[in-house]
Amino acid sequence: MTTSGAEKSNLLRRGFRDDSVKALYENIKKASYIHNNAGNGRVKLYRFYGSSYTDHLYTTNYNEGINAGYAYEGAVGYIYR
Repeated sequence: MTTSGAEKSNLLRRGFRDDSVKALYENIKKASYIHNNAGNGRVKLYRFYGSSYTDHLYTTNYNEGINAGYAYEGAVGYIYR
């Protein structure tokens, strides 16, 4: 998940698939909008990577990722809680 076009392009070049739309609409059946900027009622959505888990963790609680042993990759954007 990213709001950065450059990051998306880089990941596609590295062999990642762009199936985010398919996942949102076919599997989840609903989508959430991720804002680029803070705003009234919005909180940061943090992204972490767990090499031992080989997955990503998305959370609004920074300490949750750190305490679970994940590596911090940055804030994806802002979402409504």
